Amino acid sequence: MSIVENKSSGEIERDVEQTRADMTETLDELRARMSPGKILDEVLSYTTRVADKILGCITPTSEFELAEYGAFNIWAIAQWHSRML
Repeated sequence: MSIVENKSSGEIERDVEQTRADMTETLDELRARMSPGKILDEVLSYTTRVADKILGCITPTSEFELAEYGAFNIWAIAQWHSRML
């Protein structure tokens, strides 16, 4: 069931402009949350938490240490895989 309101064209125009402003603000907030840097930070944080839970060890604290840690794990997996062949 719809409610019919008798609004003037000026009121409708103001409502539309307010809706546009609200949508613009929402989109700006989403852009800020989804910046590449923030996404990278989230991925690194998640990776560190998961590695800590899985491996139960001290995890890297910087991007360089994380890259070094990742490279070592890739090397270890490759070594294990080559022995399995």
